[in-house]
Amino acid sequence: NWKSDLVAGISVSLIALPLGLGIAIGAGVPPMSGIIASVIGGIFTTFFRSSYLGINGPPAGLIVVILAANAALADPDGTSWPYVLAAFVVAGILQVAIGLLKWGKLGDLLPSSVIHGMLAAIGVIILGKQAHVALGVSSSAQNAFGVLLEIPHSLINLNPLITIIAVVSIGILIVYPKINNKTIHLIPAPMWVLIFSIPLAFGLKYLNNFTFLGFNQTFEIGKESLINIPNNLIDGFVFPNFSKINLPEFWISVFSILLVGSLINLISSKAVDKLDPHKRSTDLNKDLSAVGLSTILSALIGGLPITTVIVRSSVNVQNGAKTKWSNFFHSIILLVMVVFLTPVLKELPLAALAAILVFTGFKLASPKVFKETYQKGPEQLIIFSVTLVMALVLGILWGVFLGVITTLVVHFVNAKLDISLFSKYTYNPTIKVMKEKRGKYFINIKGIANFVSILKLKSMLEDIPPKNDIVIGFSHALLVDFTLLEFIYDYAEKWKQNGRNFDIIGLSLHYRTSEHPMSLHLLSKKFKKRIARLTTRQKDLKLICETYDWEFNPANNWKMFHLNHFQFFKSRPIENGNNFISAYLDDWNMYWEIFDITYDEGALLGRNVYHTTAHLIHLPIEIPAFVMEKEELFDRIMDFSEHDDIDFKEFKAFSDKFVLKGPDEKAIRKLFTSSLIKFFDKNKIFHLESNGKTLLLLNRNRFASPIEVIKLHQFGKKLAIKILSSCYLGGGQDGENGPVEIPMDLLDNKFKKN
Repeated sequence: NWKSDLVAGISVSLIALPLGLGIAIGAGVPPMSGIIASVIGGIFTTFFRSSYLGINGPPAGLIVVILAANAALADPDGTSWPYVLAAFVVAGILQVAIGLLKWGKLGDLLPSSVIHGMLAAIGVIILGKQAHVALGVSSSAQNAFGVLLEIPHSLINLNPLITIIAVVSIGILIVYPKINNKTIHLIPAPMWVLIFSIPLAFGLKYLNNFTFLGFNQTFEIGKESLINIPNNLIDGFVFPNFSKINLPEFWISVFSILLVGSLINLISSKAVDKLDPHKRSTDLNKDLSAVGLSTILSALIGGLPITTVIVRSSVNVQNGAKTKWSNFFHSIILLVMVVFLTPVLKELPLAALAAILVFTGFKLASPKVFKETYQKGPEQLIIFSVTLVMALVLGILWGVFLGVITTLVVHFVNAKLDISLFSKYTYNPTIKVMKEKRGKYFINIKGIANFVSILKLKSMLEDIPPKNDIVIGFSHALLVDFTLLEFIYDYAEKWKQNGRNFDIIGLSLHYRTSEHPMSLHLLSKKFKKRIARLTTRQKDLKLICETYDWEFNPANNWKMFHLNHFQFFKSRPIENGNNFISAYLDDWNMYWEIFDITYDEGALLGRNVYHTTAHLIHLPIEIPAFVMEKEELFDRIMDFSEHDDIDFKEFKAFSDKFVLKGPDEKAIRKLFTSSLIKFFDKNKIFHLESNGKTLLLLNRNRFASPIEVIKLHQFGKKLAIKILSSCYLGGGQDGENGPVEIPMDLLDNKFKKN
């Protein structure tokens, strides 16, 4: 696996460099502190952690608490960095202790919307702070709201030279996910920002002291507009000062760093596990101790705290990493780049790094985040908003605390119980585990089933032997909240990976506050039937289905777990599917479906959302599993590391056009007859995959138009017939290996003609 890990490590190092520098500058500390943390995060953490594919380094989410710590611990002369480093060391020691005591599970106690509200507040503060830097103006505001309110003033007084760099950089970050080219994506977006911004800044220097029309003043890109880093890494070492350890401000800083850093590590590690194609699980307590140790080492020489970082981890997964060694490789390569590229990095404009952070902050608190929160239920938006606002006004710790209180108040109001009964049901829920016949366990939950119940429920689930089926019932639960259901659905998915059943029953008796399957469920309310209005496209799809006598269901399906059997979706979490079109072809004994699907690449801060229209064809026979898509330079690089692309010497044009992979090369060569290969030569393929029983055909990265849906069906039908014909007629590339057996009752007159 080392070649795959090396390729992924190279790609990750290209994003770790700008992010490490940018996060440090955004936090108001020496730029090299981010590089130190990134290097230690790979070279040291790799050997102590549990995560398989996570990348360790400084997280953007800590920018806000580091800024607050800098302000709280500053001397009259402005010196604060050595004291903040001391706070990092103490926070790291506490993290190690939490991991050793196996208290990492306490992170499950925080409601999901509170965590996302906290992250949104961090995003707003990062965006507000860095917007001024991107405009070439400084802000004198003392709080988060003040920083935001000063943005109009900075827009009026912007430096156009610096603003041009920031606008171009943000443009690159916006356009990058829309470019459907794996070779371009081998270099992460932040590195493209550096590649373009350094020569752009160099060119704009020729406009120094140039008077811009309408501004009536001269502007320049001076040394203060470029990054300031020492000539070598050792010169960037700073050592902690513990002289303020007895001050309350020191301990507030410690616990803020501990809370935010630990939460970021826990949620990032869980997110990376979902991206892992092999679905390996991370020991969260061991991982917490490992990043705590790394934080101590990093802080002792002037580095930022270390966690699992989701953006870099997402890039790692997307570029084919197999083991933890990609984390090690990325740090070695990063260290080499810093040593040899320091003169080039000194020409890096701060506006480019500010643009990266502005984009990062926006992703954490974008309108899409609010919309997705509302889709989970209006009560989730209330909890999210209270946490966000209180974190901005009072600080992160108070924001999280008041967010938890708001969650309990929302549950209390909806449960319609008196305070004593609500408290009893919440803090002492009735959860009973009963062993039934044939290795099945039934878990019955009564009372209030919310985030407070997770630790008790988790403990009971972990006591059940892994080779048993589980049924969990909510028919007697008065209230079931989003966070608990999110935990259960995640646990169920992992349980099913072991080949066992995990069924959830009783929720159909409850009223849901939204269509989302994990929204707040209430037993006390009557059902309210929601009437969904069809969009223009849905009306057209419905008309097509009526014309062709197909079934049409526009409803959202949030449980698309069956697609996880396809390689494409093993590292791309599926959000939901809708607009399901289906029919059964009696002539071919095949059932097919076409539907819209929304999926993610990456997670959390590194998440990009994609939409496509998928075509599933359930075949009446078994064929080899394979993946086929258009070949690019990226695939040739990966083939160098994995040597798994199947080429046909007789059909060089086909082999140059497509990458074809699968576990059974002999069977695949037998399936791909000359007739089938010529069929592919005449048609465009975005992504085609077989899991042995079903074909998956993906359209381009957008929803198909109604006409394109018809064409997709026609292509899929021809393809399926061609594959069945290939199996029946048999043979290798020219039919020399004899026929593959196929049920003769499928071969009616129509099939024989084809």
